[in-house]
Amino acid sequence: MVGVYATSSAGQISALSAEISVLREQLTARDAALAARDAALAARNAELVELRETFAVLKAQVEALKE
Repeated sequence: MVGVYATSSAGQISALSAEISVLREQLTARDAALAARDAALAARNAELVELRETFAVLKAQVEALKE
């Protein structure tokens, strides 16, 4: 009977190891997607900062012309 349990246990270990590998791959893919999203958001944020700075300069120029 010990041989049967050992085979069953080895099969379970193999199945669990395969499932762990699949989950690791999924996590890696999600991490990559999140990193790409974060990079895109950072780029958009930099664009917004630049636009705000440009707006402030233009607004100051308009105010200067009014004087």
